[in-house]
Amino acid sequence: MTIPKEKIKHIYIPDIYGKEKRKKEASKEGKLGVEGIDDAILLSLFEKADIKVMRVQNDDPITSIDMFELGLSGTPNAKQK
Repeated sequence: MTIPKEKIKHIYIPDIYGKEKRKKEASKEGKLGVEGIDDAILLSLFEKADIKVMRVQNDDPITSIDMFELGLSGTPNAKQK
């Protein structure tokens, strides 16, 4: 399935210098990746690009135990699945 070009929107995050919380060291450039950008900034960028955002709360998230029980992680054949 191909997405028509007119349906694709590019959003560029601003250069924000710092270190992402989940990393021990900053990137080579010292900039945050999209994962490290504040949600409010991303929501603002989406709004400017006229992209609708809907927050969804998952009351039953998939856990590592689920993955193991399904044989998708931590089992000999997980890679093949």
